[in-house]
Amino acid sequence: MSLDLIRRTYAVPARRGARVRYTGGATPIEGTITGTVAGTAHLRVRLDGQRKPIVLHPVWALEYLTTDSPKETPIMPAPSPSTPPEADSTLAALAVLDRFAVRDFDALNVLLDTTDGQQLIRGLLNTSLALLDMTSIAANTTHQQTIAHLREQFLGLVAAGQMSADPGTPA
Repeated sequence: MSLDLIRRTYAVPARRGARVRYTGGATPIEGTITGTVAGTAHLRVRLDGQRKPIVLHPVWALEYLTTDSPKETPIMPAPSPSTPPEADSTLAALAVLDRFAVRDFDALNVLLDTTDGQQLIRGLLNTSLALLDMTSIAANTTHQQTIAHLREQFLGLVAAGQMSADPGTPA
């Protein structure tokens, strides 16, 4: 993935030569972006005092030490270093849902290409359960009643031609 696509996807000021601070280790350390890793959404960063660059995710435990500020809301918000790994898959799932909702298929494809499939499925399941909980509480119904109602609504939309049975096909 190019630095331009990383900037647009994650709304970060990632540029060759930009200064960053890696905060995922025992102590924060600064470094310089030297490029990207081909076929991924990862940056190559040469940490100060090191000869070879390391590979870092554009938003995971990485602070940008530049005056540039992102112009857009990041697709994938940066979790804090204390965020448990399972929360990362849920954040990825929410980012995928967000990009699909606004039909930003370029960013959606980047997220799908750079996220482990099993992690993404776990994240989508966690997100679905959370939405089911919220909907059931708001409607004062059980999970089973909420699922039955949603199933009926979705089937009605498909039958009316307002929603495709195939999520990748526009209605």
